[in-house]
Amino acid sequence: MYFLETKDEGKCCLNNSAVGRTFVSPQLVSAKPVGMLALALLSALLLAAVPPAHSQTEKVLYSFVNSPDGANPRYATPVLDTNRNLYGTTNYGGAYGFGTVFKLTPSGTKTILHSFDVNGTDGAYPVASLVMYKGNLYGTTVEGGTYNIDGTVFELKHTTLGWTETILHTFGASGDGSQPYCTLTLDTTGNLYGTTYYGGAHSYGTVFELTPSGTEKILWSFRNGTDGANPIAGVVM
Repeated sequence: MYFLETKDEGKCCLNNSAVGRTFVSPQLVSAKPVGMLALALLSALLLAAVPPAHSQTEKVLYSFVNSPDGANPRYATPVLDTNRNLYGTTNYGGAYGFGTVFKLTPSGTKTILHSFDVNGTDGAYPVASLVMYKGNLYGTTVEGGTYNIDGTVFELKHTTLGWTETILHTFGASGDGSQPYCTLTLDTTGNLYGTTYYGGAHSYGTVFELTPSGTEKILWSFRNGTDGANPIAGVVM
């Protein structure tokens, strides 16, 4: 094992300042036994501190097969409950072809909690993740609702009889937002916040607040230009 030892030879090789700088030249010398022992011990300690790499094994919990099953769980990150059950949405599939909300157990057993249906009330084509509050699920659909193409905010309430859907808000009225792609954000009192891609006072999208009872307030209408336009993501609090 060799190291660089430097000795001052009194030579000025370069002078790039007002004061001359004396540079030293390196020479190879053998390491002293004590130094070698210390380095060997240090190397052993460092190797012992590095955790071994572990290989990762993937397990497919479930494969969707389209109607009447769900299909295309687009951008949805599943929600995990305290029992390690997963909840999510599929953009298509279900009993009517307009998307689903599903539950998946740790062992891979899937249950369709709701199939969306364009029936003048229900939403259609969810793309975002769900949020959970007091055991109930909340989400958005890009289309559906009273005006068919403007989207909804929905609640899935867990009861002793199963899951019951309620449309908390239908987008599309004059001045309202349209087509929410976002995952909702909850505050500590259960109010929901999100964005719409279209609509609002200037047709470039909105930021909205929705109370647990379904009362909506437009917090901001995007203007384009120096302002933003057409938000897809949700908001943070």
